[in-house]
Amino acid sequence: MVKKSKFLKFGISLCIYLASLFIVCNADASSEWLLYDDGTAAHESSDFPYQGVRFSLPDDVVRVPLLSIEFYYATSFEFCPVMLYIMNHDLSVPVADPIEYSAVNGWNYLDISNRGITVPHNFYIIIEKQSCGSPVLDDSFSTGRSFKGRYLESLTTPFSYNLLLRAEIGDEIIVPVYEQWSLSITNKMTLKIDGMGTQKVIDEFQGLITLYEDGSVETGEGLFGFWIQREKKFTFYLDPEDIREYITDVLINEFETEPSEVIVTKSTYTGKIKKNGAMKGALKVYTKITTNDTMASGEVILDNKFMEIPDEF
Repeated sequence: MVKKSKFLKFGISLCIYLASLFIVCNADASSEWLLYDDGTAAHESSDFPYQGVRFSLPDDVVRVPLLSIEFYYATSFEFCPVMLYIMNHDLSVPVADPIEYSAVNGWNYLDISNRGITVPHNFYIIIEKQSCGSPVLDDSFSTGRSFKGRYLESLTTPFSYNLLLRAEIGDEIIVPVYEQWSLSITNKMTLKIDGMGTQKVIDEFQGLITLYEDGSVETGEGLFGFWIQREKKFTFYLDPEDIREYITDVLINEFETEPSEVIVTKSTYTGKIKKNGAMKGALKVYTKITTNDTMASGEVILDNKFMEIPDEF
């Protein structure tokens, strides 16, 4: 239950400010590379100016320091100017200021450990090529992590292979919990496939919503995003890719339908503290799908209603 004296209005800029408060400096800290490529520079990428990779931290890690960036670039010139962007999960908020860099042919390594940059559970690193050369793809089937776009906000077109773009991260930063609710959830999913009618599955289960003081939100199903509070109302902005993966899993496990494509067209996730002090709200997701077996198209609607489970006395 939220204490009335702690009602805060979290704006996006405040989330970024708070994140900087959790930077931990430790000379003996360990590091780990996040990468989704096979290391082989095999294919030209694209004429699209913006190309990037969506990274996810291990397991339930909420935030870490970003130590370095490594990427492969192809150019016949001595160097090519590029701009590097580090963005949040929905490409709307920069995690740090853009980084200007002169890329050379081959592997490029940027040590940014002295910049104090921390990243949330899901984030993007994006290369903007400006006048020459291009990032490079590997020779393995896409892991669904590499994207391109004509604009920074429209980095949604997937590559068939994987960009050689990697991120080195430091040890987990322990972010304090702002609030956590145990929930009773009623989950209704409706599947409509052209020419095959409508199917529905209704489940009831218990779950969690955890709000962190850096502005991050995590659900019991492993979906991440960020949150904003306005008096007694909360809005949760979940990562569309997390939602897509969740819908895909439900289609396979509950409907025995394996989709070849799932596109999240709209999602809303809100909650409100009621007069009795309990949290109540709903998650609604609308998606378009294409099935693997029949290549039929259709839609999935997720209607998830939740209410806080009262503390037991």
